[in-house]
Amino acid sequence: MIFVDTSAWFATVVPSDSNYQAANTWIRQNTQPLLTTD
Repeated sequence: MIFVDTSAWFATVVPSDSNYQAANTWIRQNTQPLLTTD
């Protein structure tokens, strides 16, 4: 299980984020469960 914080989720949906491409690539390739909190 991998903890994913807000900045990682943000990077997957905001194209202007400098980590947008890397975050989306990682999300698509990841096979482990993700955990986040509110």
